[in-house]
Amino acid sequence: MTQPNVDASALGIPELTQRAARDPIVRALLNGESTSLDAPLNFQCRGCGQHCCVNLSTPILITPPEAARILWAIERNPELKAFLEQKGIRWGAMSIGGSTGLPLLTINYVPINTKNPDAGHQCPFLMPVFGGSPDEEPRWLGMAWCGIRAARPTTCRIFPLGRMGSGDGNALESWRYVIASHCPGFEPAKPGDAVPPGYTPPHDSQTVRAFLEGQIDTQQEEEKHFYLTQVIPAFMNAKLYAPTEDNENGTLTERDAVMIIGALLYSPPSAPRDPASDHVLIMEWLNRMRDMPLTIVDVLQKARRMSGEQPQADGGRP
Repeated sequence: MTQPNVDASALGIPELTQRAARDPIVRALLNGESTSLDAPLNFQCRGCGQHCCVNLSTPILITPPEAARILWAIERNPELKAFLEQKGIRWGAMSIGGSTGLPLLTINYVPINTKNPDAGHQCPFLMPVFGGSPDEEPRWLGMAWCGIRAARPTTCRIFPLGRMGSGDGNALESWRYVIASHCPGFEPAKPGDAVPPGYTPPHDSQTVRAFLEGQIDTQQEEEKHFYLTQVIPAFMNAKLYAPTEDNENGTLTERDAVMIIGALLYSPPSAPRDPASDHVLIMEWLNRMRDMPLTIVDVLQKARRMSGEQPQADGGRP
């Protein structure tokens, strides 16, 4: 099993070492090879897809703004949409976050070969790359590329690195970085190997900082930071979550948390015609979500009164 790049920011976990024993993401981060922003990173992606996207040992967490971008990317890519529909692939799986008690979406890994369960699993968006001369049948080039590359979450963008920390918006310095995986990208491609467009051999003149600045989408980071620091606290303060070991005061059952809050958090507006408007629309949507918990509490209180249940007055306004 390969260890993918992982990002602890979506977990909301202050005591990482205490959670490492039972949380595979935290454990993978703490086991990574520590590095710094000014350290050399002798890496250049070769497009193999074998370590970042195949037989992953930890889940990839998807926040609502990341999910919105993925959904919009699928809608804008008829080939990818048809591929997912033809294969009957459900790319996301929802569960309750062990720390927050809020619904949490993860990438749903799919079998590499449905006829051979021992073949392992891969990201549902991993697309094999075919090529060859015009007069012959297309052949697989030994490469695989992300079908949602422009919308891929930060967790995937910064592979082979992982990061953990509080995350202060777009400040790279607010994170601790580790090399979470060693893959063929740390070695130069051999003559005749298929490589992505614009490939240049890895060189130790590249620093971790330079690599991150070339990979991270600052608008996506702003969206994710707003969700983690504004939307999640709003729901937590209103106690609109399922009780967990870390937070026992939730007022919702796990089923209601998924059915009600999950549907709200992971149902973005329709994609704008112009992708340049994505960030503005996502931020407007996140602002509306941040202001929604008290309204939800009032609706739930009224529903409980109508059904004869005792209202839970500590969940919001009296």
